[in-house]
Order: sequence, then C-alpha cells, then structure tokens
Amino acid sequence: MAPRVGSSAEDDGYLVTLTTDMNDDASYCLVFDAARPGDGPICKLALPERISSGTHSAWVPGAELRRWDHAESPAAAVGL
Repeated sequence: MAPRVGSSAEDDGYLVTLTTDMNDDASYCLVFDAARPGDGPICKLALPERISSGTHSAWVPGAELRRWDHAESPAAAVGL
C-alpha cells in the first residue's frame, strides 16, 4: 500500500505489485487504486528485466529515503 500524499482515509492510495509473465519472459509493475482493486490496474509498467518470483519490496516515502544515503549499514538505515 502506497498512501496518497495528504490522505487520511485507509484505502486512499495505491496497491503496487510486481508480476512476471513466464510465457512472455517479461515482468511488470502493476498499480491499482486501493479503493477499487477489482477494476484492474490503473497503470502497467514494463520492467527492463524479468524479476524472480521471490522479489519483495516495501513502500517508503521519498523523504525517508534520505537517511539511507548517510547510513553506515542497511540495518542502521531501518533503525536496527
């Protein structure tokens, strides 16, 4: 879930997922309206390379990424 900037509603944002089509040997990033996922993706981005099925991710606001630039380690960047 990637919340819409400035929103307070629980479902006001986007569901973002990665998918791979093995028949086409291609991967995509799909974006859904979190309030209406049944309507299908509002955006389908072709990725430049096929990704593995075990790939995981997390949504982080851009302002929070700045601390990664100066962290001594990945663990320190996430507060461990």
